[in-house]
Amino acid sequence: MAIKHTEIKNGVRYEIRTAGASVRLYSNGVFHSQWNPNNPLIGSLWDLFLLPVFLLSPGGDYSELKPRLARALVLGVGGGAAINQLLALHPECIIDGVDLDQVHLRLAKRYFGLGRERVNLYSQDAVKWLRSSGSESYDYVLEDLFRESDRQPGEAVRCFECNADWLGQLFSRLRDHGLLVINFESVAQLNDVCRILRKACLAESAYAFTKNGYHNAIGVFCKTPIDHKVNKHEILKWAAACGMISARYSQRIGDFSVRRIRL
Repeated sequence: MAIKHTEIKNGVRYEIRTAGASVRLYSNGVFHSQWNPNNPLIGSLWDLFLLPVFLLSPGGDYSELKPRLARALVLGVGGGAAINQLLALHPECIIDGVDLDQVHLRLAKRYFGLGRERVNLYSQDAVKWLRSSGSESYDYVLEDLFRESDRQPGEAVRCFECNADWLGQLFSRLRDHGLLVINFESVAQLNDVCRILRKACLAESAYAFTKNGYHNAIGVFCKTPIDHKVNKHEILKWAAACGMISARYSQRIGDFSVRRIRL
């Protein structure tokens, strides 16, 4: 793996590393993003941000139907792997991306190809941005707000607790048939949020996506019921039909679990 770019700003060491067509972003050794334009899905944790999008696809002809995705919001851009995955599936999608770190966004434009017309990047605190940016609604909202741990340097932890107030703000920007995707450190954190959702009646459908080798749990929520058959095999069929899975990584990509959560 080659180091393509290194800089230190405000005590943070940023690195861009490459291996073949893959590009990676590190901040103080914390691995933030990886993107390979030849393989949108490669079996990483970030795949679990995109694969839930196929929950929006009704049952039917895999070769013709695609998920509905016109506008998306990504809170916590990093290097922009999640944005690139969304654009690989829906090049026409308009995406707003928010990240507190200006260097992340600059490197995302330079090395991850995010300096394009349909991508709007904002260097701002995600909470403040959501409160002040108007009332635009989205088909897909990703909340991936992590920072380096104070106790364990090099480890990533959530920036703040996902409480009822924050969930209410996120759901207020979600269209009725859209998806809210949140990255949690653990299944326990996800379960805590589901208890909040039950009391607040914010969502009708909820799923947990997990992957072997990771403690993280990806929570996926929708305001309306998702009634059609949902399991990982159906999701993988949709992803393959849309050209998102290569033979090289198919086994690694399929190494995840999805379960429905009762709310």
